[in-house]
Amino acid sequence: MNGYFDREARLADDPYLETREKEDAFLQRVLETVERGAQASPLAGLAALLQASPPAQDNTAVENDLDTAMDFINGL
Repeated sequence: MNGYFDREARLADDPYLETREKEDAFLQRVLETVERGAQASPLAGLAALLQASPPAQDNTAVENDLDTAMDFINGL
């Protein structure tokens, strides 16, 4: 029981962990700081390219290649 009340007393004295809201606000500030640092880095452009959606593939070109390959195989 003493351990429980000792822990409660330590948490009550700790301004960052006193409430869940303060902990969440602290973590949000950390995330925002890391994001700003990442955006300012020289690799930010590369990261933006990696997050962009891939270009749409032209399925007709793939189908034409497949048809050409099948025509070649059938001609053997």
